[in-house]
Amino acid sequence: MKKTIFILITLLLVPLAFALEATTNEETYSLGDKVEITVTGCNSLSFLELYNNEGKLIFVDLGLGDYISIYNSESTNSLGQHTLKLTCNNLIQESNFNINFPLQILASKNRINPGNKIDLLVSGCPGFSALEITNHLSEPVLFSQGISLWGTTYNSESAAEKGNYISKVTCGSNFALQEFCVGDKTLCPEEESQPITPTGAATFEVPPGQTPSCGNNDCEYYETILTCPNDCQCPPEVLDSCIIQYNAEGKPINDQDSDGLTNDYETYLEQKAIEKEATNLFSPENPDTDGDEVPDGNDFCPGTDTQDGTFTLSTGYISLNGCYSGDISHLEGSQSITGPDGCFDNTDYTKLVTSYKYWESIGLSACQTKLK
Repeated sequence: MKKTIFILITLLLVPLAFALEATTNEETYSLGDKVEITVTGCNSLSFLELYNNEGKLIFVDLGLGDYISIYNSESTNSLGQHTLKLTCNNLIQESNFNINFPLQILASKNRINPGNKIDLLVSGCPGFSALEITNHLSEPVLFSQGISLWGTTYNSESAAEKGNYISKVTCGSNFALQEFCVGDKTLCPEEESQPITPTGAATFEVPPGQTPSCGNNDCEYYETILTCPNDCQCPPEVLDSCIIQYNAEGKPINDQDSDGLTNDYETYLEQKAIEKEATNLFSPENPDTDGDEVPDGNDFCPGTDTQDGTFTLSTGYISLNGCYSGDISHLEGSQSITGPDGCFDNTDYTKLVTSYKYWESIGLSACQTKLK
């Protein structure tokens, strides 16, 4: 009788073990996406842990029974393979998902005259991506393919039609768009070139002017082909090694610190900075050389002085682009206190506007008060 009861209990427990799951709504995400994690199969309290590709615990949650947990990838700026560990009683279930740089396509100009060329840069796809350009009649005029970070040039000498052109890059089921215009200034008004963000696409808008001189047609030592593609091209010294290569497991083989910059290119950037007597900007062995918690490949302000870790992404002094944040104030009761609280809200906005109005009243340019 005891043996029969033991067998019945065992048969009941085995399905519960297989039913325990922590699943995500996608297998791959772009940096900035929210990851929806569904926990099922536990009829008691369960603990959910999330580890980044270095094995560091970056997110925890817990709940009773079935529940949904949301992880905001902006909160840690972590890239690569992530591991979910779900614990219920003595049962443990693990699963993985990936976070990559957002798929993006950037154009060197938003308008070109007929007969001129336009450079296009594609990034954010870990494998093959395809680029197609169509004219305003939806007729294809260029098709190209590449791996990871790559670029191509469209020569408008072949453009029979003037007007707006759409560049579409496709990576698996994901895509991003960029628009440019072929024609004179009458047909194509001068505007800041911005990626179009269609529903369902993961795109990343490069904020203009985040580095002190991005857009002056000179690639400064603190700018890269990712943060300032309008100024920077892959240098001749490392022309054949700017593109990240991946192995069969999807892991980079020429980007040892997985920060989005290849080993050779980052070594070149490091040496270029040293020649300018600048240190702590780039390193092929450190994904976050300046320690502000923003990967080097996504850092528009490399070499940030974090004051021994005081100014970082998690403390609110650094924004996702690696520059000093607008998060400068918080509420204590009803009083606005100088100092970040991890978010940018109306308290920060009010204090910034007040400051700008004061600077304006005394004839001082806000640019003279910038932190970096």
